[in-house]
Amino acid sequence: IESAEIAITATAFLSSTLLGGAGADTFNANAQLTAVYIDGGAGSSLISASAGVIGSTLLGGTSNDIGAGT
Repeated sequence: IESAEIAITATAFLSSTLLGGAGADTFNANAQLTAVYIDGGAGSSLISASAGVIGSTLLGGTSNDIGAGT
């Protein structure tokens, strides 16, 4: 993958609460990760997963990742 196709920045990854950001990661009563969100910029999620479903098109999901097709 060329860098011009997909730009991943530290700021985007830090949107995940797992990495100290203010993203929408959530945990259940057993401290298991139930949802994770990594911001791809401009309000779009780069990786979004909930209840074991990966949203990222890079990982076979259905979300519209920037630079990864629609």
